[in-house]
Amino acid sequence: MSDGSAFKSASEEVAALMRELTQIREVLRDISNRVGQIERHVKRAFTIPAKDKSKPIRQQSANAGGVMKPQITSADALREFDELVSVCRDHGPETIINRLNAKDHSELRVIAVELGLPAGSKVSRKQLTSSIAGRVRESLLLSTNRNVTEPRSASATSRTPEEAKKEE
Repeated sequence: MSDGSAFKSASEEVAALMRELTQIREVLRDISNRVGQIERHVKRAFTIPAKDKSKPIRQQSANAGGVMKPQITSADALREFDELVSVCRDHGPETIINRLNAKDHSELRVIAVELGLPAGSKVSRKQLTSSIAGRVRESLLLSTNRNVTEPRSASATSRTPEEAKKEE
């Protein structure tokens, strides 16, 4: 409008719109701050309690989502682990992988927790299976005694009395 025409140029129009958007943002920021102040004041003044979350609602929502509770106890989980160790010793690691794949995800989580493995809420079945199988292999390695050297007591007792006299 600098040259007296009734129409604005494109750059003038963009500048005017930018100023208007800036003003609208400031107004919205002020409104948001004021609403926050009012909410804090109401909470302090009336001490509104937190929403009551009762167990039946959580159980219904958990069952509705297809999440099942584990059918085994912690003692059963430890017995199952001991059985997996003996099966792995006799038949190999493929057998325990197959047995673990046949179990429910919730049962695998119970076994993992009892073995001290990290079992967060979103651990996959594959991670649980490989972690448990790793603990089985670790248990096998720790249970086998691979003493390469002969103990001193065995070497001292293996000499005959005649050999002992010859050394003296």
